[in-house]
Amino acid sequence: MEKNRSGFLWYGPFAFVLLLIAALGLGSCSLWSRPKGILFIGHYYFHSNDMPDIFQSIALGEKKKVAVLNTSLANYPISRHLTDNQTQRHLREKKWDTVIFTDIVSGIMDDGQLEAEIIPSWVEFKRQLDSLGIDGRYVMINWAYRSGMASTVNYRTFETMQAKLTANTVKAAASTGIPSIPVGNAWMEFHSRYPDFALWTADGSHPSPTGSYLAACVIYCTLFGEPITNTENLPPWLDGGLAREIREIAYTASTGG
Repeated sequence: MEKNRSGFLWYGPFAFVLLLIAALGLGSCSLWSRPKGILFIGHYYFHSNDMPDIFQSIALGEKKKVAVLNTSLANYPISRHLTDNQTQRHLREKKWDTVIFTDIVSGIMDDGQLEAEIIPSWVEFKRQLDSLGIDGRYVMINWAYRSGMASTVNYRTFETMQAKLTANTVKAAASTGIPSIPVGNAWMEFHSRYPDFALWTADGSHPSPTGSYLAACVIYCTLFGEPITNTENLPPWLDGGLAREIREIAYTASTGG
């Protein structure tokens, strides 16, 4: 209870409202809780189409109170974020509930770099989050390139590259105890149904708006453990039926299906 300028407690209508809230058990409902703070850290896959903003729009459409910030930087692996002034400032400027991060695809694909750089940097990153009291942390399983990696012998198709990328990300996540968000799995399923649909831009790496929407849907379903049900909050560039199918694919992927 606050005091007025003379030092006396104010017991007016405000106190009655507080007592009513306590009596009805409304103090813990989402209406009165602070927004869930979610920080995205990564590279251009998050920047493209402002995917964290798409995620926030989905969450708000589902009546979830979230406050989202994207501190991704082009071509930045997690090892560089560990000492980057902007990233470190954002990590410390407020209390975050969850950090979602991703790493450079080429580094994850390379077994030697995975062991020598990726996993150790994730271990150090987790230590940073622990020291800041950030309990929620997830790594996004990236999507593979549309035509695979031409520089390799075994991963020259989307399907073979995605299988390797997923396996190496899961391996690194298991080594560090960090849960993964199966965005790549959802891309694989969608691509198997619609092989000619453009989830990528012309470069075959960056996501199209639909690709970013699919990724955002998987992130939402994974974080909140539920499907997306708001039928009015659909992206204007997508057919309603296809948007609903994307949501179904995203939820199935998030549950391990």
